[in-house]
Amino acid sequence: MQERLALLPGDARKYEPLKLFRVPACFREANKVMYEPLEVSIGPYHHGTESLRSMEEYKWKVLRDFLSRNPDVGLDVYLLEMKNMEADARKWYGESINLGSDEFVMMLVLDGCFIIEYFLKRENSEFDAFFGVAGWSVKSDLLLLENQIPFFVIHKLFSVHASLNVECNENCSLLKLVVRYFPGSATFTHSKPSCKEINHLLHLFYWYLTFNATKIHSIIGTPEEYGTFSGIESRYSWLESTGKNDKQEDITVPCVTELHEAGVKFRLKKNFSHYFDITFENGIIELPLNVLNKPWCRILTNIVTFEQNLPMKFRIGTSYAQLMDLLVNNEKDVVLLEQKGVIENWLGSEEAAAAFFNQLGRCGILDIGDHYFLGFMNDVRAYARLPWPRYRAKLMHDYFNNPWSSISILAGGSLLVLTVVQTYYTISHA
Repeated sequence: MQERLALLPGDARKYEPLKLFRVPACFREANKVMYEPLEVSIGPYHHGTESLRSMEEYKWKVLRDFLSRNPDVGLDVYLLEMKNMEADARKWYGESINLGSDEFVMMLVLDGCFIIEYFLKRENSEFDAFFGVAGWSVKSDLLLLENQIPFFVIHKLFSVHASLNVECNENCSLLKLVVRYFPGSATFTHSKPSCKEINHLLHLFYWYLTFNATKIHSIIGTPEEYGTFSGIESRYSWLESTGKNDKQEDITVPCVTELHEAGVKFRLKKNFSHYFDITFENGIIELPLNVLNKPWCRILTNIVTFEQNLPMKFRIGTSYAQLMDLLVNNEKDVVLLEQKGVIENWLGSEEAAAAFFNQLGRCGILDIGDHYFLGFMNDVRAYARLPWPRYRAKLMHDYFNNPWSSISILAGGSLLVLTVVQTYYTISHA
């Protein structure tokens, strides 16, 4: 028991967030396919999985391609660097890793070089038959919570590779190389974190996805160092004015169809500061485009689950997931959002899209008082209760929903006006 205690990472009674951890069983059992790699295992959690054997063999070819880019650096150099990092790398996982020293070091080299070579091939437009066949699966596999190695491992391998390669300079940094091929990278801020601030690839993607919303720079250290993000409240007035609601059971929002009938309009938000930048103003809800395909659904699910270990006040991804779960009840809600250009659905059916949003809302737990969209929901719900927007929406739906109805109404109205005018003149000249 003393030996086992001595091997535990960190210090007693000192808070340290888990950096590389397994998905909790309560989330995993709902939909395993969202959390388990389909093509390639990265790190120890899925190492040796039989269904991933073909890519495991292919990693050796990828390693050979990577080493050929800089023949002046031999394999022994990379192995030595990883050997020196072994103890630190093991500490980053939330459980003991049952791999011997040599096997663990070999895994770090194979997986780390695989990641770098994957992005280098894309950067240089190098055709690779295997990546071509399994491209979308590999991309989403690299951003799964359980499929990670420490980012400092990748950074060290890239640094060793670039040190003697004259083509690699400050304009070809690892961060720039990787982020360019993240989903939706064109919308990301140009601000860059330090490599020391990033835990793994999923954390890096999360950083870029939410940076302008929360100024998340690090999840390493104590809660005081990165904790409650108290500066957020001053940037969002509705957080200051609303605060926690004593009637927490009322914190909800009608679905898209009900809001539409209540006169709320939905519009595509073209200029947004971050992916979860949903706003409500003057009866209009604006949302950034959400392209629903299988890779993105897997990535978004893992982002929400990853957020559960962040000691922060407003978990934006989790708040987004629960908000969309409320807004989308069934296929009718999806159809309306598609018509408004807010959603592009590549899941095969509106039912599948609705089912995804419903399961996404169950991938994270959130104190309702810390809901990022608390004020948003209060404002939308209050607007939906107003009588005039609802009457106006019903009028537009019942009488102006097609050109012929509009023409009939206008003709009838014109006839009524002419009749009134004629009657007035008849009486006045009698």
